[in-house]
Amino acid sequence: MKVTIFISSLEGGGAERVVCNLSNYLLENGENVNIVIFKPGDIKYDLNKNVKVHSLVSAQDFNNNTIKKYHLLYRELKKFIKQNKTDCYLVFTETPILLLLLLKSIIKVPVIISERNDPDSYIKPIKILLKILLRRSDGYVFQTDTVKSWYKKYTKKKQMWVIPNAINDEFINQKNDDIKVKKIVAVGRLETQKNYPMLLKAFSMIDKKYDEYKLEIYGIGPLEAEIKNMIVELGIEQRVILHGFSKSIQKEIKNASLFVMTSTHEGMPNALIEAMALGLPCVVTDCAGGGPRYLINDGINGFLVPVDDVKLLKTRIEMVLSDPILAKTLSTNAIKIQDRLNPKKIYKQWHEVLKSIYIEN
Repeated sequence: MKVTIFISSLEGGGAERVVCNLSNYLLENGENVNIVIFKPGDIKYDLNKNVKVHSLVSAQDFNNNTIKKYHLLYRELKKFIKQNKTDCYLVFTETPILLLLLLKSIIKVPVIISERNDPDSYIKPIKILLKILLRRSDGYVFQTDTVKSWYKKYTKKKQMWVIPNAINDEFINQKNDDIKVKKIVAVGRLETQKNYPMLLKAFSMIDKKYDEYKLEIYGIGPLEAEIKNMIVELGIEQRVILHGFSKSIQKEIKNASLFVMTSTHEGMPNALIEAMALGLPCVVTDCAGGGPRYLINDGINGFLVPVDDVKLLKTRIEMVLSDPILAKTLSTNAIKIQDRLNPKKIYKQWHEVLKSIYIEN
């Protein structure tokens, strides 16, 4: 079976990592895999050299104004579909999903879309277009039942699956590191969704007896300058470190005292999964999309706090830092995620979905 996967880019991000890992698995299990990206750039994750990657447009063309860029992407995508044969399309991220569904009438093979985020977070025009087009897909893969329920309101199709993200192989069989460094870590792009102001405000409020703790943030994104300004305004520039993107995140965070995530919405956050697999105590927002609630049993293997409840976030951070027994209990329970999200189990589910759609069509 030849599978063609569409995604906006293969730069750092959760969906990008899933695409690379899934492509490697499919190739190892006898399938032919191609990836089509809309935005040229470096591939941040390990990808088998036998997986062909095709860029629809050049970097220069991609940086054109929005209307011209989307017109060009539509034209080049249409050309690609007509000139390249495949057995199945698997589509990730917002722009590829919408453009593939717009072109569905000329596509002769099944299309499966994988929603990686909370659809309610999309701007209104995108959300309206998605509601109209989504029924054209032949199958759907979601990370949580919450997002599946949203889609079921707009299509009666039955080919829907919920498949959580898998843990990367290097996070399997990890032991809990009892020797902790006095640092709190956060991992994620520097963008609005990740809601770093909530984290920075809470960190600036924690008791002075925790002044030795650093907050270390790993990620890149468009809000870097804004976040740096806020750090200075809050007077915590000596205690907060922005590291940028890291390919060795396991090594960077494994001995942290606490992992915090303050997103406004999440599908199935890889950063949280990996932190749990390393046995880090976790405090995260109970946000739209349902991913954190799927992973965290509040008070058992981590803590959930409402989005933008800065005071409760501060309290939960202080609880973990002040109570080694509580931290150890959360850690011991968190690390059980390794078995629950074992990559062989998860990617086998993806493979079965692709085969079933291919056979049915």
